[in-house]
Amino acid sequence: AALWALAMAAKPAAITVPILWLAAAAATRPEEFKRHLARNLKLYLGCAAACAAVVMAHVLMETAQSRRFQLPAELSWYGGSAARQWATEPRIVMHALKLIVWPVTLSADYSLQVFEPSRSLLEAKSFLALAGCGGLAWLAWALRGKRPLESFALAWILLAYAPMLHILPSMHNRETLAEHWLYLPLFGWALLLGSLRENLRRFPKTAAAGFGVL
Repeated sequence: AALWALAMAAKPAAITVPILWLAAAAATRPEEFKRHLARNLKLYLGCAAACAAVVMAHVLMETAQSRRFQLPAELSWYGGSAARQWATEPRIVMHALKLIVWPVTLSADYSLQVFEPSRSLLEAKSFLALAGCGGLAWLAWALRGKRPLESFALAWILLAYAPMLHILPSMHNRETLAEHWLYLPLFGWALLLGSLRENLRRFPKTAAAGFGVL
């Protein structure tokens, strides 16, 4: 618990650790998952309370900074409003997932004007991106028990990136993406590649050619 608290103080992404515990239990022992959750309910409720406290502290700190520098409220959201920020976010997530799989082309600046803000989630690009994120989450859930490593790897990618979602007001929302945010999700991608290599051992020439091209 102490190490987790220190990790969250150093990097907010550590807030996902208890959720990754749950993902591991769901992927490897789906038939025992409900019993696991019941046995450890107090632990997970305590973790949820700690996460809520960290998020609240972050929001209060951001609000204090905005007042100190007298920043207009619209600067707390990419595109000027919460609705436009949330509608743009699925497209940003899909761009991040694309960079994890194929890191071309990298950019030093993801501030204003890099992503044209969406007007609503009903726009084609935003809707398709949201459907893509939902599809990956469904696949991670569907693979549990049958392919636990792949299920956990997909869950890891999505959950490790989740703290970087811009769903709360912050003056940092003007930076829509930073590529160093992807170093934790990349671990899930490494697991998927390792699993792919193991499954291709029956086809050594094909595997060698594929990984050579990669």
